[in-house]
Amino acid sequence: MIATPHMLTLDLAGVYLAKLLPNQRHTVIKRDLANSYFDRWVMKERATTFDTVSKFDGRGILRVIQKKGVLCIICDQFYGAKGSVRVPFFGHKTGTVNSPAYFAKSKDAIIDV
Repeated sequence: MIATPHMLTLDLAGVYLAKLLPNQRHTVIKRDLANSYFDRWVMKERATTFDTVSKFDGRGILRVIQKKGVLCIICDQFYGAKGSVRVPFFGHKTGTVNSPAYFAKSKDAIIDV
């Protein structure tokens, strides 16, 4: 599992990971974009570099982890109070996902930041 800040675009990270791990397809947890036309176009373009799984598809996420696949989680996304933790960020408390810690502890996943 790779935890990345949002400031690294998925596209650049995808190209980097494809070169770093040429024999390993990687999957990114995504949220739908508000503009459905733009969302479809972006997903079509990104599909050449990596797979995506919806943040709501818990079974799909677990399948990637159970197969020891590379799962990318954008950690600076706030998905609401449930399933997140408040952490200090440049002097302010902000929410972040707690799923990387959960996956590492309960599913024996390796985290790389």
